[in-house]
Amino acid sequence: MASRNPPVIYLNCHDAGRLIQPHGCGVSTPRLQQFAEESTFFRQAHCVAPTCSPSRAALLSGKYPHQVGMLGLAHRGFEMNDYSCHLVRRLGRRGYRSALFGQQHVAPFGREDELIGYTHNLTLNPSQRRGLSMAEIDQNSARLAARFIAEQDANSSFYVECGFFYPHRPYPEVAELRAGTTVSPPAYLPNTPDTRRDMAGYQAAVGLTDHCFGTVLDALRQSGWFDRSIIVVTTDHGPAFPWAKCNLNDQGTGVMMMVRFPGQERAVESESMVTHLDIVPTIADVLGWDEEEKLEGCSLLPILQKADAKLHREIFSEVTYHASYEPMRSIRSERFRYVRRFDAGWSRPVLPNVDDGPSKTALLNAGLRGLNVESEAFYDLIIDPSERRNLVGTPGYSPDLNEHCERLCDWMERTNDPLLDHPVPLPPGALTTPQAALSHVCE
Repeated sequence: MASRNPPVIYLNCHDAGRLIQPHGCGVSTPRLQQFAEESTFFRQAHCVAPTCSPSRAALLSGKYPHQVGMLGLAHRGFEMNDYSCHLVRRLGRRGYRSALFGQQHVAPFGREDELIGYTHNLTLNPSQRRGLSMAEIDQNSARLAARFIAEQDANSSFYVECGFFYPHRPYPEVAELRAGTTVSPPAYLPNTPDTRRDMAGYQAAVGLTDHCFGTVLDALRQSGWFDRSIIVVTTDHGPAFPWAKCNLNDQGTGVMMMVRFPGQERAVESESMVTHLDIVPTIADVLGWDEEEKLEGCSLLPILQKADAKLHREIFSEVTYHASYEPMRSIRSERFRYVRRFDAGWSRPVLPNVDDGPSKTALLNAGLRGLNVESEAFYDLIIDPSERRNLVGTPGYSPDLNEHCERLCDWMERTNDPLLDHPVPLPPGALTTPQAALSHVCE
């Protein structure tokens, strides 16, 4: 299917979830739409941690965040316990050169060369970023990645990692919305002037990101690498709205994910449940590697042959630290989701883990801070796709609830989850925000 060492291209952004045009949202992302129509498009893709660094560490290692030690955010002092399992290192051992453009968020900023070992690091340093907007920084990353791709010769074995800041908050400023403007917030938020304005900001941010994706994809086409590369396009987790990012529900774990394989002759659209953990095993399968160790995901190649191939009976997801400590784990099957929280001393929303913005303010004004959060939740995803009706204690669901609880516990034991000996201590030098704070900025 592929040449011996086809290029590996990993393009990603912050906080997009599935709020893009290919997923049927009222958001214009024409370049992502174009790529969805010429790749393998996964409608039911999930991250395994809806928080930035743990999600990315899982994707790039093929292991759960708690297995590789990435239990919190890299810029707050968390690190992987062994960077030798990072995709850059795996590729490097097989002769690939690697280049980073923009966000990586798996090693502390400034230590990525030491810990990860990129051959070329073309990310702007703090002095180079001074005075630039986030849109300008993202555009610079895309242009530099495009130039690097165009400069590679026909025999190159190379890896490109290009990460965009947007649509992370803060969103670009938008003018007041006129009456009749077709902007609606996600269905899990109230439809108010504040949330519409917030959604308009998201649309502006993701539109800029879409253009950046297009810049790199155009370079792959123009240089002849498009049909010869493994191209992965995804985001780290759900959007930065209340009830999404940092939540173990489909709004938090659901992600856009599109993969184009070398020589792929037709577009494929799959409803099969897949995860970020499947990326490294897929790359290993395409390149014909025997992996040094067992990975947690599965190769996606069977879906290229049969779009409805079932790879996973269930998927697991986790949060330990984000801005604040919020230990929870989840199992999602095709029909159900079970979520368990492990912090018995806290039963309210952990507000520092909700990104600040107009939507959060609107919910705070409505009493969000005083809500009770259940220690266990069980949802029927067919009857209740918004995951709002907790079925714990509901007659008729006990057998399914007990089965999912047992499967979650078995997974935690098999993967040596540190929450089995909870609470999980903060690593030396790492930072956390008190759970009682309103924001990730300590009060």
